[in-house]
This record gives sequence, C-alpha cells and structure tokens, in this order.
Amino acid sequence: MRADPNPGFDVARAVEVLHRKAQELGAKPSPGGDPHDAYDVSLRHVMLHDVPHDLLVDGHPRVAERCLVTPCRIGGLCFALQEILQFQRELTTARTRASMELTDVARELESVARPLLLRFARVAADFVRTSKVQHEWESKLQAPGQFHDHESTCRRPRDAVYHGAQMLSLVGKLGNELPSLLESAELAQPPARKRSTILLTAVYQHLSWGGWNYREIAELVPDQVGGRHDARTRRHPEDRVRHRVKSAEARSLFPADVLDGNGKAAAV
Repeated sequence: MRADPNPGFDVARAVEVLHRKAQELGAKPSPGGDPHDAYDVSLRHVMLHDVPHDLLVDGHPRVAERCLVTPCRIGGLCFALQEILQFQRELTTARTRASMELTDVARELESVARPLLLRFARVAADFVRTSKVQHEWESKLQAPGQFHDHESTCRRPRDAVYHGAQMLSLVGKLGNELPSLLESAELAQPPARKRSTILLTAVYQHLSWGGWNYREIAELVPDQVGGRHDARTRRHPEDRVRHRVKSAEARSLFPADVLDGNGKAAAV
C-alpha cells in the first residue's frame, strides 16, 4: 500500500492558524453557517469574496464587493485553507486511495514490463525466423503442420508481442489519466518515492498572492525543517518560503482572474 504523503508541515496546526487569522481579519461563514467550520468560512471567501475593501478607482474611493482582482490577505488565507482542506478531504476517501494505489501499480508495471517486452519481442523475432525455412516448405508443398508447429513457432510469439504492447499501452494510459481525476495536485503526483511536498509550496504561493510577506508566511505555516536554518542549504525560514513561492506553480485552486480561457493558470 502507498504510504500517506508527508506534506512537510503540521497540517492540523496550519488549518487552525489560518482559520483563526482569517476570522480576525473579517472572514465569516455563509449565512447561518458555523464560524468554527474552516471549510465554510474559507469557501465563502474563495467563491464569493464579499468582505468590503476600500479601493481607489481613478482617484476616488470605492467599495469593492469582490476583491479577487486585487488580491488581499483574507483571500490568500482562504485559498490556502481550501487547498489544505481539499487535500485532507480527498485523502480520506476510499476512491482516492484506490486511485492513487492503482496509479502507482500501473506506473510500476509499465516501467518493469516495458523493457522485458522489448527484449521478448527481439527474442521472439529471432525465434520466428528460425522456422522460416520449414514454413516456406510447407507453403510450397501445401502440407501445413508437416515440418513445424505453426501456432507455436510463428503465430503465438507474434500474438504475444502484439497483445503485450496493447496491454502496456492501456496500463500507461491508465497511469496517466487517473491523477487527473484528483483535485489535489499533492495527491496527483507520481509514486511516493518521487514525491515532493508541493502542498506546502501551494500554501505559500496562495499566501504570497494574498500579500503576506515571507517572514509572515514562515510564521503562519512553518515548515518541518526545524530551527532557524536549514543545515543543508543554510537558508533562513524566509529564504525557504521565497524558494517555494518562486518555484514552479503548485496550486490546485486559482482565483478566476488568473485563469486563461483554457482553465489553466495564467501568470499572477
């Protein structure tokens, strides 16, 4: 079985801290909702960010009902919360676990079986060629089966290669398609031995998008490197945050204004 991913930070603590900070800044649940429900509080502000913000438009003050076009600190907190909660929710479902396990096995099977099938195809071709003379004699004399077993020496090796290639093609497609059914980019990664902690990167990128600086982000969601320095890289926590924020896009959720026409993330 695939081991549970290690996100590289205290997920429960991050949810508690981000939820509390969002409420302190004015985030509220949907009407009649539970203020203690981090999902409700953050979802409302991700989908309908209706916290008033004083903006200057052409030099005149204006209250914006939605501020996703102008990223704000509450928005960064709520998107980060939703990213974590999405990961938690998916990880607990039997369907997600089965999908992840099947993806891993499919990719492992393909990586192991492909070189063996290529080797088998070469050996089978050599084997079939050894029966070429007998096969030609049978054709000339119209005496099938008199000189060699045609099924075993000609047809079956070719069929084995053909159907083996079909099987590997299907397994490869399955291994590539199943991750697209998962919402969390963290869970849609390759097998455990190749995984990176991109959930933490996504959280940092959301917070940075919302206007939180690197020091604040490191305090809100500390990584599990420990201490003030990373002994391997000599980086301060703020430097580690900066590295993740500037790295490849890791977020699964995006404000509508940063999506292009194809539903992919545009530059923020």
